[in-house]
Amino acid sequence: MNKLIYTIVPVYNCINYLESAVKSVLSQPNKNIKIILVDDGSTDGSGKLCDKLSSDSCIKVIHTQNGGVSIARNIGIDYVLKNSSNGDYFAFLDADDMWVRNVITEELINKYADYEIIGFGTYLSNPSGNRYKFDTTYNNEKIKLPERTDAGWLFKGHFGAHLYSCNLIKNFNIRFMENVRLNEDIIFIRQCFYATNSVTLLDKMLYVYRQNSNSVMHKNSINKENALNIAYAWNKIRSWTDDTTVFDKEQCDNWHKKCDAAVGMRLLEAARRLAENGYSKEEVSDIIYNSELYVYLENLNVNELASWQVEDLRLFREDFSTFINICKKDGRKIDFARKIKRIKPIGLLLERKMFNIENNDV
Repeated sequence: MNKLIYTIVPVYNCINYLESAVKSVLSQPNKNIKIILVDDGSTDGSGKLCDKLSSDSCIKVIHTQNGGVSIARNIGIDYVLKNSSNGDYFAFLDADDMWVRNVITEELINKYADYEIIGFGTYLSNPSGNRYKFDTTYNNEKIKLPERTDAGWLFKGHFGAHLYSCNLIKNFNIRFMENVRLNEDIIFIRQCFYATNSVTLLDKMLYVYRQNSNSVMHKNSINKENALNIAYAWNKIRSWTDDTTVFDKEQCDNWHKKCDAAVGMRLLEAARRLAENGYSKEEVSDIIYNSELYVYLENLNVNELASWQVEDLRLFREDFSTFINICKKDGRKIDFARKIKRIKPIGLLLERKMFNIENNDV
């Protein structure tokens, strides 16, 4: 029996992108694909377009009240798990993104059917249509993990550039954290990689992340209200391994340790981002030091950090004023760079110097 690939597409006010996203999935050589469009209370006509597209028998539409992308994705997951069979996979595609054509073949799925996660590379496409490799492509690595300890921290790239085994998600009860605005995708895929014991990471590009003016990636969105949101999310997901009978004590302890480090790192990042956005030394101090999660930053080990984070942590602890001033200066540089990149010729020139831009039609 052919394995089905379900593609979950949360839809909210993406009428200008939705049809091309759907067509990019339908264009795959593998025709054992079903698309689940979850209309998250769109107000721009996207919901009606979903219904129009559902004239294709492989497209299922679910309309729901607006609750956010995590809730929409979870609705899609619940539908898939209810209707899938053993051996089926699912993937995610945001409605304003695309898949590269001619990647998902029946032969590819059959070849890697023993793996619970099949990973691909990601292109980033700018508003001008140029695209370049985002993060990394993999090198046909096949990872069989006898113990679920460090797999959660192996992945690179975009969470949408992966096929996930339906059985894996069902067995470990993995869902997106709701009411988390940023990094909900990172937390989800960390759980998936931590739970699995078989991953293959292919040197093939699948996902096209399309930058547009509404993208979170394009917005400097850290403020007093959401600065600690990601840290609180990591703290909340800490107990995930305790809620199953699959993980032993060592694996649970290892997950707790990694989540604790993630909370500390996110607090440090929040301090930096707040200062970059113009918050004063006193305001940053009040938000970070008075957080009930501050103990995780206080206990953060430098071995958990990238080299640039080590210096941030040192200054944060030893010379808070200098830390704030450096972050403010970096914030001004970021704002200037954004303004410069809006000047089209200069923006394109900078991109060509930084990335190997490819203009192939996707």
